[in-house]
Amino acid sequence: MAIIHHQTGSCAKRALELVAAHKNRMDSGIQLYAGSCMLSPTVEHALMNNMGLMPAMGDPYNKQQPGTAEISELEVLVSMQLTELFGGKWAEPRLQSCTYANAAVYAAFSSPGDLIASISAQDGGHVSHHDLGTIGVLGRKTLPLAFSDGVYDDQASARIISQGRPKVVMLGASVMLDPYTVEATISAAKQCGAVLVYDASHVAGLIAGKCFQNPMEMGFDIMTASTYKTLAGPPGGILLGRHEHHRDALRRHIVGGWTSNYDASRLAGLSVALEEAAMFMPEYARHMLANAHELITALGREGIAAIGSARGADVPPSSHHVIVPVRDPEAARGLCRQADQAGLYVGTASVPGQPFAGGLRIGTQVISRQGATHDDILSIAACFRLLLDGRLEDLEQKVRSTAAGLRACLYCFASD
Repeated sequence: MAIIHHQTGSCAKRALELVAAHKNRMDSGIQLYAGSCMLSPTVEHALMNNMGLMPAMGDPYNKQQPGTAEISELEVLVSMQLTELFGGKWAEPRLQSCTYANAAVYAAFSSPGDLIASISAQDGGHVSHHDLGTIGVLGRKTLPLAFSDGVYDDQASARIISQGRPKVVMLGASVMLDPYTVEATISAAKQCGAVLVYDASHVAGLIAGKCFQNPMEMGFDIMTASTYKTLAGPPGGILLGRHEHHRDALRRHIVGGWTSNYDASRLAGLSVALEEAAMFMPEYARHMLANAHELITALGREGIAAIGSARGADVPPSSHHVIVPVRDPEAARGLCRQADQAGLYVGTASVPGQPFAGGLRIGTQVISRQGATHDDILSIAACFRLLLDGRLEDLEQKVRSTAAGLRACLYCFASD
């Protein structure tokens, strides 16, 4: 039987055009969105496989499907890399996002109607920590933890936990400017039998680079995280833990419940990214922090009072996040849209300690991997001045000229 090859159809052609257009958009813009990353060429190469086409249900080497030996070996390899990088006794790399990881924790350790202590949206908490997000979808209720002037209040949160007796205590957020002081929180959670969880999605790379507090060394039971953002791997979610009985409780929700046919093709890229992190992240993370500090200074020279690490001028910066406060959330959303049109990619966020303000959230992870220089940081600060002044044509030109110099990919293996 003859096989006839037709030319690409209109939909397929358009899809390929959109891929090319998106690459051009990223190449000609400045990526400051805190929820993104830049993959190395070696990670991208490792992702070009078809391993995700075969379901791989079950524990490694005990799958329900045939032809999965390589997938099993990758599961074991990546789990080992995760525990070596972050600590803990076990790791689970198969979930498609950290939201799934958080949902699995809620499902395993609480029941509908139970309380989950977490950080509110106003204080930077992620949608998977909210009544209007994952917690509410699963029928649980939130117990907001305490902040004072935008800083986590350990003592007040411990009192809330002791009084409310939640089943899970979840720290971590979408805006993380400083490590948490948590001694009283940990003590209160243990006294009431709550499972202590730390969502490290935005700071996983900083933790890997030993530039941020490590939940596995602090006494948390479980760490969840995204595998992209600062960790610079392909999108996905991970779980790490210190106790085998927590792994056993999670297993019934993950194996079959959440991962009957997960995308195993990303594991090879994740393995490469984790090895790059083990080798290069200490330097890469320090570069992210230094660029955040330098950007805050440069914005100040432009008359823009940005917010970053709050630990004082004599203490090294602790976060790659920078927040630019604006009038209100609606103004922040409008500025974000205008920035998008000019190729300046930022997000919106709450402003720590300012309940009615809106904020533009910046992450320095991508520009740091691209090798941003002092002059680049000054140009980026000038872009924000043009944005806030409404000079959008000038902004677009400034963005393109600045982006033209951001072409490197540092802190990774050399591509063949």
